[in-house]
Amino acid sequence: MKTDRTILIFAAVVVAFVAHPAVGDEITFTCDQGFWSNELCWDLERTPTSGDDVVIPYPYVCRVDYSAAECRSFKVGTTNDYGPKLIIETGNTLTFTQDSAILGQLIRGQVVLEGSGSTLKTLSNAGGTVTISGEGEIKGGHNAAKIVIDRTTTGQLTITSALTIRGALTIQGVSKFRNEGQVIADAGTVTLAVQSALSDTAGDRWFVRGAGSLLLFDEALPALISLAGNFRIDDGATSTSEMEFNRTLSTTGRLKMETGVVDVNENVTMGDDAAGNFMDMTGGKIDVAAGKKFEHK
Repeated sequence: MKTDRTILIFAAVVVAFVAHPAVGDEITFTCDQGFWSNELCWDLERTPTSGDDVVIPYPYVCRVDYSAAECRSFKVGTTNDYGPKLIIETGNTLTFTQDSAILGQLIRGQVVLEGSGSTLKTLSNAGGTVTISGEGEIKGGHNAAKIVIDRTTTGQLTITSALTIRGALTIQGVSKFRNEGQVIADAGTVTLAVQSALSDTAGDRWFVRGAGSLLLFDEALPALISLAGNFRIDDGATSTSEMEFNRTLSTTGRLKMETGVVDVNENVTMGDDAAGNFMDMTGGKIDVAAGKKFEHK
């Protein structure tokens, strides 16, 4: 009888283990300058898995050096004073599934998409919203660097109010993207190409800065986009700086423009008289395609 009870108890433990697999660990990077693939650069002496919460402390620099790096979440920095760097090398990908953070107020933490094909990807079969928070930034170093949001058509990636995406990169995927921070085209092209929805909040959200920079609202976006944020071409922009709209778009925010070009290939409406969101245009030009219109209320 004692043997039977032991077997039953053991069976129950096995069933419970199968039904509730172990949660991943917090795993901390420990090399001054090192590679994600190096087991000796992690406190657990192994590389992260899809269930792990990754921490990169200041002042360390971690380089993602292979195409299938993954984690549950990442935290770049441990306090909000100084931020380290997580660099995704050319052609490589880091995939995460849960809320993450890039910290650093005095020295901004960075996730750097270093070159063509450098990819930060969020993936979840269950959809849902994942948030990247903090006062750091995601910095794109190539027009073909990518943030990929593939959390099903109902899923969403949100960047919170203090976070910045800047440089040159493409934001794409089947899911939604919500900008509560800042998206800045600087020294290259930032392409918005998410397929389900693009949204934001009121305030300065969309920028073009730097010569030859382009903020592109691509044909892959939904046919009608409704926003609330402000659009700005200023602070280092030149006559070669540009915003290009290839989808019908409206925003209750305003356009502030010191130079450059706004290229309107679909109908665009901006501003809100009642809220005092008037256009502030001191230079540059607005080119409107035949049969389309640009209106600033």
